[in-house]
Order: sequence, then structure tokens, then C-alpha cells
Amino acid sequence: MRRWLKVLLIVVIVLIGIAGGGGYFLARRSLPDYGTQVRGGVGEEVTIYRDERGIPHISAASLEDLFYAQGYTQAQDRLWQMDLSRRAVAGRLSEIFGEGFVETDFFLRSLLMRHSAAEGLPFMDPRTVELLGRYADGVNAFIEDNSGRLSPEFLLLGYTPEAWTVVDSLSIGKYMAWDLGGNLDTELLLAALLEALPEEKALELFPYYPPEGLTITRAKTGEIPEKLAAGGYLGLLKRVNSVRVGIPGQELGSNNWVVDGSMTASGSPLLANDMHLGMGVPSIWYQTRLEIPGELTLSGVMFPGIPGIIVGTNGHVAWGVTNVGPDVQDLYRERQHPDNPYLFEYDGLWEEARVLEEEIFVKGREEPVRREILITRNGPIISGAHMALGELEEIPGVAEPLSLRWTAHDVTKEIDAVLRFMTARNWREFSAALEDFHVPAQNFVFADLEGNIAYRANGRIPVRRQGEGLLPAPGWDPEYQWQGFIPYENLPALYNPEEGLIVTANHKVVPDSYPYHISHQWAPPYRAGAIREALAGREGLTVQDMQDIQFSVANTQARILMPVIEEALSQASLQGREAEAREILLAWGEDPKDEADSPGAALYHTLYIKALEVTFLEAMGEELFNQFARGPVVSPFDRMLLEGSIWFDEYPGGRSAVLQEAFRRAVA
Repeated sequence: MRRWLKVLLIVVIVLIGIAGGGGYFLARRSLPDYGTQVRGGVGEEVTIYRDERGIPHISAASLEDLFYAQGYTQAQDRLWQMDLSRRAVAGRLSEIFGEGFVETDFFLRSLLMRHSAAEGLPFMDPRTVELLGRYADGVNAFIEDNSGRLSPEFLLLGYTPEAWTVVDSLSIGKYMAWDLGGNLDTELLLAALLEALPEEKALELFPYYPPEGLTITRAKTGEIPEKLAAGGYLGLLKRVNSVRVGIPGQELGSNNWVVDGSMTASGSPLLANDMHLGMGVPSIWYQTRLEIPGELTLSGVMFPGIPGIIVGTNGHVAWGVTNVGPDVQDLYRERQHPDNPYLFEYDGLWEEARVLEEEIFVKGREEPVRREILITRNGPIISGAHMALGELEEIPGVAEPLSLRWTAHDVTKEIDAVLRFMTARNWREFSAALEDFHVPAQNFVFADLEGNIAYRANGRIPVRRQGEGLLPAPGWDPEYQWQGFIPYENLPALYNPEEGLIVTANHKVVPDSYPYHISHQWAPPYRAGAIREALAGREGLTVQDMQDIQFSVANTQARILMPVIEEALSQASLQGREAEAREILLAWGEDPKDEADSPGAALYHTLYIKALEVTFLEAMGEELFNQFARGPVVSPFDRMLLEGSIWFDEYPGGRSAVLQEAFRRAVA
């Protein structure tokens, strides 16, 4: 990923040079001509205009023409982004960036995202496939109409984009399931912690959710399987995180909520949503308004490369999403035959792996790199001894091969669902469409013109006979196989709750009494609590009120932790600017708000990071700590600060000494 970002940075620098020199016309001529009359490709006249924000408004007589025009407009604005996305999913970055991306390409291919998308195509609704084809026709019409004047990235890297296909759109959907499913990271992190630390200390860092924490519909951690094989979990964790888009922390914290008419000025529901996916330029979202006059008016966002609207409103219903965060990825430790690398043990017998032969074409290299992907009954091997089978050196892995079981490897029909809930007129139709929305699992909130509000945690969530998906499981043991999925009718849901309010913010979905395991990896309840607090007892809410709540900078975590910090700092002998900083922090803590120009907020957040470093860095080492600090650590560390921990026992003065040293480093 770092190499990828460096390449893009170089592209930007070169573009600046072009724009500032004799190549200005070359850069300028690639800008879309929004006034162009597009001939052919549609059944009847289509109108496209751009509002003051550049958002396309498309009016057509049919969905076929709408999607054709949507493909054309997305390609006008985002063709380079779309092409880069499909290349990443397919493991084809080496073709444009060169030798340095071969290992990344092979790892991306081993995740089977594009492969699974192609395998699922025959199971799609024929109508969906037809509309995806019309979208692809629109993208390709733009490519053909603008040959020789595409965006400068194509010129600088020396290639022309291939024709867009239906599988390209489906595979981008699989990538979003990968981007929003981090259970693989968690298993590797916890295995690496167990490998590097005493078991008692490692267990304190397992995911934790406060017993008193909010749930949406009003966890124990005891799983330690047989001894894990030593070596390499950290290496694979670094590889996994290297192919996730975005800087850690930027994308954390989606939220949505919906209130019914009893709380609003209009007497009708209001729905708010903010999906905090990774920041980027251009944005990960593409906003569009789609209209069939007298029949359908859609407004919302979609990922570039996919048609339709995934979050928005159609004039009859509105809907929003946040990530459920269920455990839908399991790593399996595999026993490979000592004499035949294509055989793997299961239930006392040897089973032959399925083999995919891959050719990775590399810019500047005549012959492709040939590799093999081995697929066991548990899924593709993503690390381990088999990696020496090809031309490349072994990708960092563990002593025994690891395979990946993931719901996105199955046949899933999200685009079918999207096209159905886009046109839903009530909760019955919307909920029926959601039954086909399998990955990624999302918290859907809903409102309609009749005044109804609703919620559903959606998606395929596995049912395990043994274990809870916290650590790599023995793939040879039938006890650790998935037993199916939580039945759709048993997934958490609400319809017109008595309190007239539904809030989701990645926090725990269900109480402990829920009969199925969903996840241990919940976001802390701070944001959900802040939203509920802002809405509690309110009447006469307006759109402006909802926006104000969305922009709230109240820090509910600090309200809980500041008394502990204040106690520690009151015991410290501080002079000069440290004493001054303490007064600033304590004053801020009386009503903590993360305002951009607040020195108290800066001190608090820096202190928190430094407290992590003081507590864990030396014991873990820099590489493991860096991976740990981007993982599910907030709730366990908050619990440690509030309740104490064996981690603090090593410091004379315990927790207070840790916080005092963290404060000094923060001030510095």
C-alpha cells in the first residue's frame, strides 16, 4: 500500500508539472465536457444536468436508460478510480505499476474476491444482470467517445482501460465486504499477542464490551484452543493490513439514527446517517439523483463502479447503514501432507485441494509470473508453506498453512437486493429485499412516508459448533466447521419501537440473552450514548437539529476516563508548563469537547496514545505494538484504566504512574 501511495503521489507531482508548463493543454483536455450531446445507446431521450455541487441529476424513461447514463456520468468523473478499484480486487496492479506489486497481487487474488464474484454471476436475477450490462455499456460508451483524451493517469502509466464488465461491478461489491470485515485482522492480532506475551497478559487485551453498555435491541471471552503453532502471525497481519485502503482511524465510527413523528416538528420521521469509510480524494462515495418521471425518484450515494443507490431515499422510503461488525471470517490452521503439498487433513483423512492456476502479468516483464492458489474445504490458503510453490519467495506466514473461510466467498446477491430495495414503497417490501443482502452485514435503519421506522441487522452470520472465531481454529477438526447461518427471521430487528427512536453506532447489537453469537468486536458505546443523550426527551426536531447532532464534538469517553486521569495527575509533582497543562486539561475535562482549536482536547488524545505506548510498547516491540494500536484495543484499555490491570503492576505507583508518565510525554 505504501508503494501504491508513493506511485499516486508521483502521479500528482507530475500532473502539477504538466499543468504549470507546456503540457497545460494536455491536462486540461481530459476534463469531462458536461455539455456534450451523447448520441445513441439509450431507448429514449435522457437528460443529465449538474447542480452547483457538480452532482449529476439523471432523468430517463426506464431503468435501462438510467443505468446507462449513470455509467456514463460515473466514468466521466471517476474512471481512473473505478479502474484502479477493479484492478486491486482482481490482483492486477503489477500490470500498470510493475514488479513491486506482484506479491500484493497474488495475495489479493488468494482472497478470491473477483473469482467469487464471477462464480456468483449465473445465480443473479437475469433482470439484475441486464441492468448491470446497461451500466457497463454506459461506462464503455464514455471510454470509446473519449479515446485519446482520458484522465492523465492513463497517459502517465501508458495504458488504455479495458471495457467495463458486469463482473467488474460485482467484484467491487466483494471488495467493500473485505474493507468492512476485519475479523481476520483480529484473529491474527490475538494470535500474535498470545505468541509474544504471557497468556495472562494477552487475555487482558482480547475484545471487551462493558456489561452496562448500550445495545440496539435492548461477552464473554474464554476461547483458547489447543496450542497455536509458533511463528509468523505478525507477518501475515502486516500483509493483510497493507492491502486495506485508508489510514487507520480515519474511517472509524459510522452512525445512523431515525426518529418517528412524535419527536419531530413536521410530524413525520427524520433519518440521519454518516458512513465513516476511509477518507480519500476522490471520495469513496459517488452521489447521484436518478429519476423516472412519475414513477421513481432516487437520491443518494453508491460506490463508483456500481449502479444504483445503496444509501438514500426514493421519495417513499429512506434508509441508512452502519457496519454491524459481525464475525464472518475465520482462519483455519491446515495440516499439509509432508510429501504432497496438495493434500490436507480433515477428520483423519487426506483431501485434495482445489487448484487455481494464476498468471500475473507484470509491466516491463515479458513472461507472466505463474502461481497456484490452493483451496481446501475451509477456503483458500492465504499463508504458509505452500507459498514456495511458485516463482516468488514465500509470503510471510505461519509455520502451518492458514486458510480463510469468509461469507463473501459464497454466492451472494447484494446487487439483486439493492435494485429491489431502491424501489420499495414500505417496510414489507424493503425487508423482503434485504433478505438477499448477504455481505457486508449492515445495520439498516428505515423510515417511510406513512410514519413507520424500523431497523434490521442484516447479512449472513455464521453459526459455529465450537469456538467463537477469536483465534485460528484447527481446520482438520469437524467440530470447528460452520453449521450454517443465523436464520433471517432471527436476525435482530425493530419495527416502530415504543420510544420512537432507533440508534446504531457500531455498538453491540443484542443483549447477552440473544441465542446466537454475532461478534466480540463491538465499537465502544460512547457514540451511541452521545446520540441518545442528544435526542433524549426531544420534541419538534428539525433537519437542522439532526445536522447539529451529527456535528457534535462531545467526548463521552473522556467523561468516563477523566476522573481517573485527574486522580493520577493530582498526585504528581508538576512544575512550569506541565503544571499549566494540567490545569488546561482538568478545566477541559469538566465538559469535554473535541473542538478543533482546543488545547485540552489535544492533550487528552495525545495522553491516551502515550498511555498505550507507556503500557505496551516495550513488552510488545514496535512492530506488534503498531498493529495492536490500530486494532480493537479501546474497550480493553479503557477497562484497564477504570478497573486496574496486571499490566500496571510492573510500574512503581501502578496506573497513576503510567498516566503521569503519559501526561509528561503528551505535554512534550
